[in-house]
Amino acid sequence: MPDYRAAQIPMPQAPSFQKSSTPGFGAGGLQALEDERRQRQQVQQPQAPAMDVQTEAAPALPQPDGALIKSVYCYSEISAELDRSMPSSRKAMADPKTSKMEKAVIQQMVQEGTARKERVAAYMRPRSEHVDNGPLSQAFNQGKADYNQSVIDALTCNRSCPATGPENQTCNDSCNAKSSAWHRAHTCDGLGFLPKAH
Repeated sequence: MPDYRAAQIPMPQAPSFQKSSTPGFGAGGLQALEDERRQRQQVQQPQAPAMDVQTEAAPALPQPDGALIKSVYCYSEISAELDRSMPSSRKAMADPKTSKMEKAVIQQMVQEGTARKERVAAYMRPRSEHVDNGPLSQAFNQGKADYNQSVIDALTCNRSCPATGPENQTCNDSCNAKSSAWHRAHTCDGLGFLPKAH
């Protein structure tokens, strides 16, 4: 830590007086006496007190509550879902072979996903400005990781289940239920943890 104490002032040397040719002090003697008086006053001035500078630690930010952490998790999960689905959705919408009904379903899914993302963002953004971002960063990374893992698990299940028939959906549902990542990601479907929009 820097030493902020005032520098020590050196003691002046006593001035040498020359005898004047006339009794008493001549002009040179008076000047020397005045110089000595000024130097003595400077030496006698009190030294500036040492400054004890202490760096105050910034106050710890409050921890985010469960709803805020969940909103960040779901924002990440929904964003990853939209990023994955948008290219194929655009391709299907531009394909003349896609029926009007299929296009309507795709458009509705995109609109619902975008609306969910915007609702979570409206809750999350103003509440995340003045809290510890550590847990929020972890939740964001977990949301994206869980979505990606749930896709892998779902594809694995789909390959192990019958391709068609009534058993297909039952088999997939039963298989997906064994995936913890799939369960966590799907808790963002309803956004029930958010306050009801007015």
